Amino acid sequence: MRAFLRLWVLVSLLPAQQTPQPTRTDLWKQDLTLLIQAIRQNHPAPTANLSSAELDEEVAALGEKIAQLPDYGIVMEMARITARIGDSNTILTPFQSVVGMRAFPLRVRRFGSDWYVTDAVARHIPLLGRRLTAIQGLPVDAVLDLIRPFLAYETDNWLSAMGANFLISPEVLAHIGLLTDRTAAAEYEFEDGNGVRQPVNLTVEAGTLFSLARNARGIVPLSWRNRGLFYWFDYLEPERTLYIKYDVCAQDPALPLREFVREITQFAVPHRVTKLVVDFRDNIGGGDVTVTELLFSLLQQAQTAGTLPQRSFGIISRNTFANGSLSAQLWKKAGAQLVGETTGGRPHHFGAVRLLGLPASRLVLQVATREIPADDGNLDPDMPVSLTLGDYRFLRDTVLEAILTL
Repeated sequence: MRAFLRLWVLVSLLPAQQTPQPTRTDLWKQDLTLLIQAIRQNHPAPTANLSSAELDEEVAALGEKIAQLPDYGIVMEMARITARIGDSNTILTPFQSVVGMRAFPLRVRRFGSDWYVTDAVARHIPLLGRRLTAIQGLPVDAVLDLIRPFLAYETDNWLSAMGANFLISPEVLAHIGLLTDRTAAAEYEFEDGNGVRQPVNLTVEAGTLFSLARNARGIVPLSWRNRGLFYWFDYLEPERTLYIKYDVCAQDPALPLREFVREITQFAVPHRVTKLVVDFRDNIGGGDVTVTELLFSLLQQAQTAGTLPQRSFGIISRNTFANGSLSAQLWKKAGAQLVGETTGGRPHHFGAVRLLGLPASRLVLQVATREIPADDGNLDPDMPVSLTLGDYRFLRDTVLEAILTL
């Protein structure tokens, strides 16, 4: 017994075995592995655009570079690999709070083929409405070409909608090689209304952003109102037009679709409505397209019964995406004329997304889990009408105005 006690004392005095702690590289490699596993296990066609071997090569190549890349650079590369799946609903956006991506003190938007400043902090107010021509001496379209590989998109309009955030991020510019240091100033070149170009060095700074979009009366377009509602309607009396804003393909628990359409028809009959407009411009997907099918079935029943007019229109834009695009296509097949610009997403798409967390980085991956069948190709308007910088500046809805004149 004494020998045993002496042995126990000696063993207890030995240093405890320490479990090796994973390194930063180990943790990022674990998340990278989980990212690819999640895509392969959940996506219905993960190798439709690149082979399984090519996907493995991408992962291996990034694994070799992880130790040399900053965190935001690793996330950018993970976003690029995810974008290669070729599905704009399967994304790992770098602009998650845990990544720490930042923005220069302005916002830009594409109108036609050019980019313009739409928002800026107080000291850069003179830049509002100016055309962005170059970043770090490179034409803005050339910069966008460098950004393309990191974006999951199917139409150029969605590239523009999503690419606006990338064009003003110092981390993005550093990763694509336009800045040597993400903390450095970046030279942006702007052109005024007289064609005079001026370089401006921008740095990240805090401050309230002021928008170019405003008018003295403070009246916003009809389509900008009631942003928190799934769907709603209004009546444009001079044109006897009933306007429906349809933003989410889901049942509003407080206003079921059947009740919604019942209120519409009860309103329409005494007002002798002659046009019916459904606005899909802010329907970025989500929900269930069977809800849309129910909505259109109810509307068509009312049209057949004569309580709603046969003459119908749909408004689409770059922000019409996924189930929103499919909804607009279904409305077109029901006899509506589409007005606006090509949708950001295609009606035939991958949807029913899942959000999956990567434990080490706390990043969230969005992955599509089901193919949503529909006609292939882009959804283009029957009557193209594009928003101009002037329309945006003075809060004019020229798309709706075009419909009202028909």
